[in-house]
Amino acid sequence: MDIEVDIEVDIEIDIEVDIEALELIRKHDFSTAIFAPGWVYESIPDKTAFRKEQDRFWSLLSDFLYVHRPSSPLPFVSSFCQGAGTSLYWRGQREVDRSWFNLDAQELQPLYYKETLEGEGWLRTQGCPEDAWSGGSSLLVEGVLPSMLSKVCARIFSLQVPLSSRVFVSLIYKPSPGVSVSLELKTADATLCTHRGVQDIPTSSVEPAALTEDHQLVRQFSQSCGQWNPDGWTVRCSQLELQGCTLRDVCVSVQRDGGDKDTPFKCRVGEIMILDAESLSVPPLPVQSVCIYDVVWLRGANKLNLNATLRWRYPAQLVRHFLVYWRRLRGPDPRIPSGKLALIGRAYCPLFRVTELTVPEPPGLLELVVEPVSREGFRVPESQWGRRSLSYTEERTDQS
Repeated sequence: MDIEVDIEVDIEIDIEVDIEALELIRKHDFSTAIFAPGWVYESIPDKTAFRKEQDRFWSLLSDFLYVHRPSSPLPFVSSFCQGAGTSLYWRGQREVDRSWFNLDAQELQPLYYKETLEGEGWLRTQGCPEDAWSGGSSLLVEGVLPSMLSKVCARIFSLQVPLSSRVFVSLIYKPSPGVSVSLELKTADATLCTHRGVQDIPTSSVEPAALTEDHQLVRQFSQSCGQWNPDGWTVRCSQLELQGCTLRDVCVSVQRDGGDKDTPFKCRVGEIMILDAESLSVPPLPVQSVCIYDVVWLRGANKLNLNATLRWRYPAQLVRHFLVYWRRLRGPDPRIPSGKLALIGRAYCPLFRVTELTVPEPPGLLELVVEPVSREGFRVPESQWGRRSLSYTEERTDQS
């Protein structure tokens, strides 16, 4: 049986969605396929309003769309990066101040929607490229907390993630004045989550209590993260002790600090991380089998450029991205000491193409270095980085 979904557009005013067909489809438990993902962008005259209209389009459909729960083991990490941005951030600092696009950098996306609350209250979640903790965007949770409610809870992720007996939780966020922000996790008995397609499973809500800075887990976490400057971001660490549970929903709770008036609020969520607490003490693995191939030398105006492909081995499930560096080990003048490591770029898989890298005149010896950054954002000790040196003369090149 074929059912057509008729979507009408008024590009001069707003995007209106005829939801009658979707209501009928849901009533009879049929499925829906939506084609042409570029349709919203192509239909609006003001391209700068694309993100707003895209979020609006999907929020109008959200009540009728099936939520697929990603199923994976811990760690669960998302900084809401969409694989593109007007700047590139790392730990709240802008590292690249230009537009970029790389879908390999995209992380698990949250639920984007708008919800009407009691009175004049409302709640909305949307991507925010203006500021980020890591990658190209954060999650903006905003709305009005109505006078008759003391708090609202925004469901961010629906998941199926088995939890360990001791869980470490990290929430990084920027709240507006007048509200307090925390996480609320909904868990279910793991034995009830073994059948695929089961949706109506009873859950229990738990709000992890914040740990103090001198707590052992917080000290381990800070030591693994290394030095950072939050620059307005709040880092909230928590611990949970559970038994035989599966994580079903991750929610952001926003509570009024005082009073009983309608309270507008905005909160940028930079990152949510849920880890097995025991993983904080597990040593990282080394990068292995680094090799260089497809080497091409190009000589320009008074300079020599290296083009080469760098490949290595590292477990994909353990890494967020890799940083690729180079340095000069030896040049024509032996009195000049080795150079410092200089960043070439990021890689999101164990493969990187070095292009137009200006190197010293031959004879010379340079080194290419690969630093893994773990899924949790932890820096790996330099002794575990991957290295490969490349010697070159006017006639030949050798790697070691």
